[in-house]
Amino acid sequence: MLAVEERHKIDLPMSREQVINTTLHYLIEAGVLLTSETNRYRKVLESYDNFQVVMCLLYSRCLKELHDDTQHF
Repeated sequence: MLAVEERHKIDLPMSREQVINTTLHYLIEAGVLLTSETNRYRKVLESYDNFQVVMCLLYSRCLKELHDDTQHF
């Protein structure tokens, strides 16, 4: 379980590695990240603290949803 700083009080039923993998997956699905750039961006995400990683997960999910919505037009 990934725990973020005490002041932000959030627990996710995912490990840090799962959060990073899901973020990368969402970014690829949104067309923002090339598959060939996954390892490089993984290193960037690994350098972030837990709060930053979770924020990236949330933003990547938003980008994926926006991408999915535009595909229906």
